[in-house]
Formats: sequence, structure tokens, C-alpha cells
Amino acid sequence: MGEAKRRRKRVWPLRKITGIAVRVMIVAVCILAVIDFIARRNVSVLDNPDPLRTVGDPQASVQIIQFVDFQNPEVSRGAKVLDRFLKKHRQDMYVLTRYYVTPDRNSLISALHAECASRQGLFWPYYEELLLKQQQWRTSRDAGPYLTLLARNMSADMEMFTSCVGDIEVKQAVEEDTRLGESHGIHSVPTYFVNDRRFSGVDELEKYLSEYFENKRLGLL
Repeated sequence: MGEAKRRRKRVWPLRKITGIAVRVMIVAVCILAVIDFIARRNVSVLDNPDPLRTVGDPQASVQIIQFVDFQNPEVSRGAKVLDRFLKKHRQDMYVLTRYYVTPDRNSLISALHAECASRQGLFWPYYEELLLKQQQWRTSRDAGPYLTLLARNMSADMEMFTSCVGDIEVKQAVEEDTRLGESHGIHSVPTYFVNDRRFSGVDELEKYLSEYFENKRLGLL
């Protein structure tokens, strides 16, 4: 009996140490996860902008990054709002477009086609046509031919374009934008960052820009 007690006394501290070690490891993993999350959030949405997907003056007072899903009707509405302000205040605005792919039909394929148009210097005309004619392709079961036709009508190099759409590197570039958006808390589109302030939806963006440029007109900025 005495020997058994001594054995239990020797085993118990080992179990206790093991339990402590496991808890320490769990805490360490949690800390590393938090550090990684913070690090990803500290990556600016303005980092490494693709100049082919920007419009306006990079030094402008109003810096806008829009995350878009081209099949989303609100993205189309947001594009009209931005266009209206750009026509009046182009010298004061800089707009960068990033992709945000969702599980919705034609979300990924439209982003791939837009990126391939961008690589031929056709992003903005393609962007405009894509959203202007959104109703003609957004719910299609096979939007590819129509999206390709838009590029053909812009005199894109179709051999290069077709190859680009199927390129895994292009898909990865689109998904990288999406991951960047997710790391900044985006869960829906359109989402806009204006001078580091986040706006979810078109109405918030329009209200802010209207107030900003009115205050600027009055000399309050």
C-alpha cells in the first residue's frame, strides 16, 4: 500500500506538469493567432495598388478604395455615384478598385474577366460596360461568352484574353484582393474605404462625399 501511494505521488506531479504545458501551448497559439490577425489588419488597402485599376490623382485629398463584386446591383449603383463625384471633383479624388469575390453566381468569373481586361489596359471601359449591362449577364448560367464578347467589342487581344481568364495566377490575384478585404472586416459589398474610414453601402458613401465637398466649397476644410 505504501509503495502504491509513493507511485501515485510521483505520477501526479507529471500529470500536473503536462496539463500546465498544454494550457501554455494553447495560450501561445491564441496569442500568435491574435498577432497574425492584427498584422493582417495593419496591411493597408492602399498597399501595392494596381495603377491600371486606379483613376484620379494619387496625391488627392480624397482617397477611395472600393471593394466590388460585379454581379451585385448595389455595386452598379455605387459606380454611378462615384462617377458623378469624379466628374465634378476629379482633381480631388483618387479611386482604386479591388475585387471581392462571393459565392454568388458569376462573381468570380466576372472578376477574372475584369482583371484580364485590366492587364490589357482596358479595365475602366470594361468596368463601365460590365456594370452598365449587368442585367444581361449577372444571373446567366453561362456568362462566360457574354463577358468575353464585351472584351472583343473593345478590340482586346482575344488570344491573350482567353488564356488569361484560365490562368491560375489571375485567379490567385483576384482571391488575394478578397482576402485583403476580409482581413479588414468586409463581409458585404460594396464596401468603401475613404481616407481610412470604412463605409458599408452606397448611401453612406454618398452622404460622406456630399458633406465633404460641401464643406470644402464653404472653405471649412
